[in-house]
Amino acid sequence: MRDSFVFYRSFYEALVGMDKENQADCLMAIADYALNGNEPTMTPAVRMFFTLVRPQIDANNQKFENGKKGGRPKNQTETEIKPKNNQEKTKTEPNVNVNENVNVNEKEKNNLKVIKKEKFKKPTIEEISLYCQERQNTISAEQFFNFYESKGWRIGSSPMKDWKAAVRTWEAKERTINAAKDLVRPEDYKPLSWL
Repeated sequence: MRDSFVFYRSFYEALVGMDKENQADCLMAIADYALNGNEPTMTPAVRMFFTLVRPQIDANNQKFENGKKGGRPKNQTETEIKPKNNQEKTKTEPNVNVNENVNVNEKEKNNLKVIKKEKFKKPTIEEISLYCQERQNTISAEQFFNFYESKGWRIGSSPMKDWKAAVRTWEAKERTINAAKDLVRPEDYKPLSWL
């Protein structure tokens, strides 16, 4: 049993829109549950409000119970203000650290061949055409070439890295457009008589 509980602004804001009778029922339900632990009688309005409020009340009650257990034990002696003066002066000697490790990276660097990523080379119309034939798509190689040539072989603000990936992207867009065209058929449209 508690002597007090926390009433939050969110509780108030939830009650503001209710009529006075439901507000009173909800307030009494909160107070009885928070102070005595009694479950309220549940009208629909109280049930809705109490479902939202109950977890916070339970959490606050749990904190209250935990607080009863915690804290510094009584009759504990105070910590000493001054530490005992039993330390001796230390001798100052420089650290002597010898690095016995050999840097393995230097050895590996000499033995490894550096693999550089191939720089982007813009394709020819013929290369694009061959790739499109290989993929059996209907993309115009000349249109693709002219489009990216006008953009400086950039995708957005970034330089193109793989033109074949751009062709595959065009394929996907082409499939989407064709699918949309299949959904819209001219025979589905009827002339508007009121125009």
